[in-house]
Amino acid sequence: GLTATAIIPGVDVNAVIGGFAGALLFVLWAHDLTIARRVGYLLASWVGGYYAATEAVGRGATQFSGLPALVTAALI
Repeated sequence: GLTATAIIPGVDVNAVIGGFAGALLFVLWAHDLTIARRVGYLLASWVGGYYAATEAVGRGATQFSGLPALVTAALI
């Protein structure tokens, strides 16, 4: 899966990894949710973390996208 995203032009692999890690942290701490809701929140947090990190890099707030993606995905 990760190798496939690396060959797609325009995809920031650091943001993909950071977003997934942050979303995974969020889902692992949410014990009171059902499995279906956890999967939904995982996907939403992952996409939100990726989008926020690429937006932060695009606006010049940071040069690296991995850590902003992780933090944003964990907080969404």
